[in-house]
Amino acid sequence: EAKSIARVTKGTSVFLPLVIAYQFYNAKNFTSANEKVAEYFKSPNTPLCLCIANFGIKTALLAQDYHDALFIITMFKKRKKENPFLEEEIESLFALNSYKELIEAFRENLSKLKDNFDVLVKVGLSLYSLQKFKEAEAILRNIPLKKELPSFEDKKREYSGVINEISVLEKRGDLNEKEISDLGYAYLFNENYQKAESTFMKLLSIAGA
Repeated sequence: EAKSIARVTKGTSVFLPLVIAYQFYNAKNFTSANEKVAEYFKSPNTPLCLCIANFGIKTALLAQDYHDALFIITMFKKRKKENPFLEEEIESLFALNSYKELIEAFRENLSKLKDNFDVLVKVGLSLYSLQKFKEAEAILRNIPLKKELPSFEDKKREYSGVINEISVLEKRGDLNEKEISDLGYAYLFNENYQKAESTFMKLLSIAGA
């Protein structure tokens, strides 16, 4: 990998960091890829288009560098006067515990995000973290999962088996990703929002590893 990258000819092109970043990315070295992406985006007068921004944000998220992801999103919003990366912005703000900013971004884009399951879960848990419990419960109890929406109680019944096994699952140290996800939703629909939040954060960390 190092020899391949070393063969990239050094030059004056502003795109050179991106070329190297793509090589690191294809080698699944997301940390190094993100370092080159950051070098590109933090250079003055960086050319910017949707494709380049998308690659940069995706790389930053895979490297779990949420500050860099937000930096690119903010740059794109300022230059292009639009934000096609709302979900990525919410994900980054949630990972950084920037709950107030997350709620603000959600409210500003309510029409686009009001039916997004993953976003609504993060909004509900963020409200809970801000101790806005009634607002959090209102969001979490009305999360749409499909066109014919099940109620909160429907989902609670659906996860009743996992809810009954919470104490058993908590004692295990070898849960796979699906079991962690199920445990998170069991906490959520059992209205233990604090543990739901910490479980989803753990799942997010594993997914980005």
